[in-house]
Amino acid sequence: MTKRKAACIVREGDKQTVKIETLHVYGFGFLKDVVIDFHQPLHIIYGKNEAGKSTILAFIETMLFGFPKRQQQYDYAPKSGGVYGGKLIASIQHEGKLIIERVKNREPEESLIYLNEEKLDESRLHSLLQ
Repeated sequence: MTKRKAACIVREGDKQTVKIETLHVYGFGFLKDVVIDFHQPLHIIYGKNEAGKSTILAFIETMLFGFPKRQQQYDYAPKSGGVYGGKLIASIQHEGKLIIERVKNREPEESLIYLNEEKLDESRLHSLLQ
């Protein structure tokens, strides 16, 4: 079972913790060139309707698990044009620093994933996050 707490993912059993440190949104929905730092122990993301709470959650999911393979309910392509994607920086307990950068339709690679400066593929990332 996986529990989500603030900007952390905690796995039951082995207590593996992924702590999100920084989000850099290049372009995602109406968000453009936004940096969010999570350096305090607790973060609450709140706001009025249409403030971007769900957009930030969708951005985190996209950074961790990739761009959706099929059409989803909402289209998060940047509303004002530009680069579609961003970067997530996290620390994984007992593993080190994780950097995920995803840019839709970037050639030759849409996703760049590093753990302690060592390049990872999607399957290795997914095994770390399970």
